Amino acid sequence: MGCHKLTYHDKERALEVNPFFIERGLEKKSGAKKNRVRAYRYGFNGQERDDEIAGAGNSMTAMFWQYDTRLGRRWNLDPKPNPSISSYATFANNPIWFNDPFGDTTSYYDVADNSYLGTINNPGERTSVKITSERFRIATTLATSDPSSSFYGYKSNQTKAQGLVNDIEWKAKRDEIISGNSNIIAFETGVRMEYSGTIKSNRNGKYAMGKLNTYISFDDNTEVMINSISASSGPFGDGYIPTGSWVVGGREGFYTWGRSGAGFTRNGVYFKFDIVDPDGRAIHPDGNVFGTRGCIGLIGSANQLLIWKKTIKVMYDRHGPNIDLNVKDYK
Repeated sequence: MGCHKLTYHDKERALEVNPFFIERGLEKKSGAKKNRVRAYRYGFNGQERDDEIAGAGNSMTAMFWQYDTRLGRRWNLDPKPNPSISSYATFANNPIWFNDPFGDTTSYYDVADNSYLGTINNPGERTSVKITSERFRIATTLATSDPSSSFYGYKSNQTKAQGLVNDIEWKAKRDEIISGNSNIIAFETGVRMEYSGTIKSNRNGKYAMGKLNTYISFDDNTEVMINSISASSGPFGDGYIPTGSWVVGGREGFYTWGRSGAGFTRNGVYFKFDIVDPDGRAIHPDGNVFGTRGCIGLIGSANQLLIWKKTIKVMYDRHGPNIDLNVKDYK
């Protein structure tokens, strides 16, 4: 995006590139020798590089898109398009304001239909807000297109972003008071998980195969699903996890460091999110041989697993230590 951060040391060493800004391989010649910066496999917006598509650094892959770094456009149509911009656009054509969905950000959803509106990279804690699409459009359009806007008085993009978040929220609250309509803005209050699946069998026994969905709740008594990932349970040990209500996290917590055997690592990604249970159940990547010992094993690409890990870790830090998990009746 024109913001690579480079540090040059000496003629015998390659350029060092900040991995959060790298979009394509860079090289320099040292005599007849070439050094190519290719070690870090993630790039813009934390997406995984997919060099087999269009060469080194020209294509990035994520859960809902394939992103071309040369065009700044997605290959596929946006599943939740905004009629005012191209369905191939990303970040509402403004990656300065709308980026980094797993850092210190505020994500916005439409109060009318729960559709995603955008994410503002402000320095406050990560949270979600529901607001009318019109209020969101007016505020972001003014802040990013009008040089006379008060947001241009801030010294940095981070303080501008926080000013924009504050402006959106206080004006929405004001509108609620003036109009008497309490459905203009709603704030995040909690998080929960839900596992549903179908009972299948293989030579090792019966197991469940389905989806683990994560929902955030708001103070208007509504929910928005923020993540859905394929997951298995069983057939080893105690078999698939029984239906009913469980608690995830608790005192045991969320482990994101180290290794705990091949069964907890998939596509190079490891984590272990304990379920409060005397039998030692947990949520973790389904690695090694397919299936788990009564745990919920997540199945996905490295990028999908990293997205889940980052999303749930933020939710755990914000709403933990206890997160409700509902295992629905199996089909």
